[in-house]
Amino acid sequence: MTSDPTPSPPLAPVESTARLEALEAEVRELRRKLTASENALVHTEKLKALGQLISGVAHELANPLTAMIARAALVQTATTVEAARKHAEIIEAQGHRATRIVRNLSSFSRRRTPTHAAVQLNDVVQSVVDFHGYQLDASQIRLVQDLEPGIALVQGDPHELEQVLLNLVTNAQHAMVQARGAGTLTIRTRATGDVVRLSVEDDGPGIPPMTLARVFEPFYSTKGEGGTGLGLAIASDLVKRHGGRLRAESVEGEGTIMTIELPPARAAAEPPVAPAPTGRGGRGLLLIVDDEPEIGQIIADLARRRGYEAEYVESAAEALSRLDGTEFRGILTDLRMPGMDGMAFWEELRRARPAQAMRTIFMTAHHARPETAALLEATGQPCLPKPFRADELDEVLATLDGPARP
Repeated sequence: MTSDPTPSPPLAPVESTARLEALEAEVRELRRKLTASENALVHTEKLKALGQLISGVAHELANPLTAMIARAALVQTATTVEAARKHAEIIEAQGHRATRIVRNLSSFSRRRTPTHAAVQLNDVVQSVVDFHGYQLDASQIRLVQDLEPGIALVQGDPHELEQVLLNLVTNAQHAMVQARGAGTLTIRTRATGDVVRLSVEDDGPGIPPMTLARVFEPFYSTKGEGGTGLGLAIASDLVKRHGGRLRAESVEGEGTIMTIELPPARAAAEPPVAPAPTGRGGRGLLLIVDDEPEIGQIIADLARRRGYEAEYVESAAEALSRLDGTEFRGILTDLRMPGMDGMAFWEELRRARPAQAMRTIFMTAHHARPETAALLEATGQPCLPKPFRADELDEVLATLDGPARP
């Protein structure tokens, strides 16, 4: 008769603890790698959407720039002040359009910390349409905007909501083009009771019930190799973070409706109105610092029209020499300049003239870059983004109307 094999001796307590710690460390490392992979996939999905935007940006910018150049030529040959003024109004409107496109692209492309504020969903729709409208036209998609005027605000991050809407729009576009090469896309906003809704409706092939139940699952894609399966999962998660939900309705053969539902924002106090100018030079002396004379001079001219006296210099070194014996109501300085840049200039002001440093306004075309945003946040000083609108100049100059900060 064979005897039973000798059982393995039990692990000593020290060995058990060491093995458990090793397993826990391995689990932590696997979780870290999983998180890193998920973050990379999320960023990949955003870059994919960004690539779709960029392909239409050149066309979108070409239209307002063409109008501006043509109207500028007409201003030179205008025979009446009224005709010249009309051309100037169109140039300004097209400049605002180009500015909006550039800012939206900058905001969408950068990695950023989400910020929540009162958001108008109609503005979110407009931002996405400004960017993606050309792609819809090129794909033979007819766009219908059914937006409720003055719809209630929601609390959220406008850039994240734009990302969600863009995903819904591109998904609908893909479905209609794949099905029959054309279609109609309807974007609708409505507020009822305690819910604000933004829906994207297409007349594409629809989604089968079994598939519809899984569209928000991570890595589940109906696009085959062309999709990551993350778009709707990310969109749904972003909407949940805003205290809302993303719903999908579809009838096979008739189309699909994707609806964002969000709670309305709490009422906020009206922003203070900037005081009106008191007359030429009555609001104090400004120093404008910019290495681009065309920019610096126009800002100085606009400031003079708003009741300030203004001096323009082309460098931070020249600005420092102007500070001897002169107290300025405010200093507007560009951030990126050759030699001493705007931040180094401000640091010198803070060391030698702290009260003047607290009356400094930065100007930059790179406000969307994370490193620039971090620098501006660290100073606590206001910023005038380039390109800017006249009302934005008014808003930033209004910050000088209060008493100097200590």
